[in-house]
Amino acid sequence: MKIKEYTNISRVARKVKERFSRKVKYIKYRYAQHHEPDILSDSRWNDKLGFLYNAAAGDLFKTYYKTYFGDAVDREIAYADEILRHQFNIMGQKYDFKGNSINWHLDPVSGKQWKRSFFADIVYKGPKRLGDIKFPWELAKHQYFFILGKAYWLTGDQRYLREYKDQIESWIQENPLYSGIHWISGL
Repeated sequence: MKIKEYTNISRVARKVKERFSRKVKYIKYRYAQHHEPDILSDSRWNDKLGFLYNAAAGDLFKTYYKTYFGDAVDREIAYADEILRHQFNIMGQKYDFKGNSINWHLDPVSGKQWKRSFFADIVYKGPKRLGDIKFPWELAKHQYFFILGKAYWLTGDQRYLREYKDQIESWIQENPLYSGIHWISGL
């Protein structure tokens, strides 16, 4: 019985290895279609590819990223700097907290604040609602954290890391359990 189990495990491991190998080849193929072919022959790239991201290859990844996406790097750093100043563009609406702490309960269209009461008592649908709840919800999703992380990865500037930490702490402090609009939905 144990030999049979071992054989099944070996077969599964072999299949996983084959699938992963095909995926790596596909990634290399797709990468080669949009970039210079010398990357695939670069032994530093092939030796360090490892899993999806290998920390030892970090500098190599950064070099290639900056080389082939230089314009994007400048835009991403500029966007990360806007985030440091607490300036956001979410769903076409500008949020500018002018460097002050982020107001997680602000409706940018009306400029009004959502209540910080028990979440089930807040009217967020229908004609008696304060405004469109989507805007503060989108801000609170923190989808821009990826930009802060990327800016930190590209520059090593601790400001991006601090901002990430400060925003998480701010959100937790300003949104105690079951209080406010951010507890209405699990988004």
